[in-house]
Amino acid sequence: MNDRTVTGPFTRITCSLVAACTLAAPLSVSNASSIDQAASIDADLRYANSLSNAFGHAAEQVETSVVHITTQALIQQYRQDFFGRRFSVGDPVLRQNGLGSGVVIDADAGLVVTNHHVIKDGDVLVVRLDDGREIEAELVGSDEATDLAVLRIEADGRVAAPFGDSDALRVGEWVLALGSPFGFDSTVTAGIVSAKGRSLNRNSGEPSYQEFIQTDAAINPGNSGGPLINLAGEVIGINSAIISATRQSAGLGFAIPSAIAERVVDSIVDYGRVRRGYLGVEMVDLTPEERIRFGLEPGAGVSVGYVQPGTPAASSGLREGDVVLAIDGRRVIGGLNRLRNLISLTEPGSVMAIEVLRDGGTQTIRAEVADYSTVRAAQLDGEVIDEMGVIVREMTRDESRRLGYRRHVPGVYVLEVQPGTPASEAGIEAGDILTGVDGERVGNTEGLRRNLDVALDAAVVELVRGRMRGSVEVDLDCPAHA
Repeated sequence: MNDRTVTGPFTRITCSLVAACTLAAPLSVSNASSIDQAASIDADLRYANSLSNAFGHAAEQVETSVVHITTQALIQQYRQDFFGRRFSVGDPVLRQNGLGSGVVIDADAGLVVTNHHVIKDGDVLVVRLDDGREIEAELVGSDEATDLAVLRIEADGRVAAPFGDSDALRVGEWVLALGSPFGFDSTVTAGIVSAKGRSLNRNSGEPSYQEFIQTDAAINPGNSGGPLINLAGEVIGINSAIISATRQSAGLGFAIPSAIAERVVDSIVDYGRVRRGYLGVEMVDLTPEERIRFGLEPGAGVSVGYVQPGTPAASSGLREGDVVLAIDGRRVIGGLNRLRNLISLTEPGSVMAIEVLRDGGTQTIRAEVADYSTVRAAQLDGEVIDEMGVIVREMTRDESRRLGYRRHVPGVYVLEVQPGTPASEAGIEAGDILTGVDGERVGNTEGLRRNLDVALDAAVVELVRGRMRGSVEVDLDCPAHA
């Protein structure tokens, strides 16, 4: 029997059921579409809320560690008499001359990290905590080359923010910038890591310790010195600079990586200055074609162009033509600046593991790192005076004659002034001859050291510059940061 032979009421019932199903079908599709759309929106909202929760949780981990920094400068009023001579009027007065941010990184010691450019012109540094307390801070030390400074505050109830690993950051990863833009405390902005290993003095031709994290998280004046954090609430950078025609955020913000900040902070706290490592190599960046030939990824590796005799590099067996791939397990990605930082921020006296590509294979070479200041002094045939931050040598009669003096000038000749040190802040320059300290004559480097040792917080240093004689006050409490 087939369908055609079926007759009677059953046929009508079957047809009615089919018709009912046919009529109901469009309604079921519409309901399913609405349900799917609602489920999709719900999923989107859950995702958005989870991201918001991640931002909020990360900010909560660090916001109590972020501080506002105000700098004040002593301003002396002057007038001129009838003959044009200047004379001071009244006592110097304190005036606010800058603001920025910082982050507590050691609660027990009360250590705060910020930017060098935030505090460099301040005679008085005032830190405001998240609870509103204002505390005068002590400058532990700073480093102009990396634009970092360390302050110390005395206050109960501080909370420290942990450092994270900036080397583990990926381009595209979410980050938050915290600080006090334009003086608005406790401001949080979000963005991503736009790039790594950036340098802002691309056309200077000078050695650079810059290796910035670039981010589109909004950074404005006042954010400087505040932390850039990952979603785990770890400090992976110290906000430092922006590029903008209006001096407001244009989506080009730059932060100092935590891998650099940690090393600089440790050195400043331990020694009052940054002790930089020295290896003794001249470096050459690889071309894209060379990287392809060596099987390296873009930006990887730096070639050794020259090994200076008698240096740690020469003693280690490092050769011209070696391609440096990693230092102490940290990969060299980003060219010369990356390798320069990995070397210079290695503790002098430690043994460095250098992974190189040589003859088609990789091998590890070990070298004991020297202190750059000591090496530099030896190159200039001088001595380092850490108290002032200068490299000097004793003035001789031949030196006096070479400099054009008709009579011998006893003292010490300044060969180099390290940036941001007490000598630099006092205006001492390379080529000056230091002749006395606090009224005591100085005839050699030993005499200079001896007189500085007995000085207290400051010393009046007499000097000769060309045909001029004079004196400057050197603040010996100003930490050296070579």
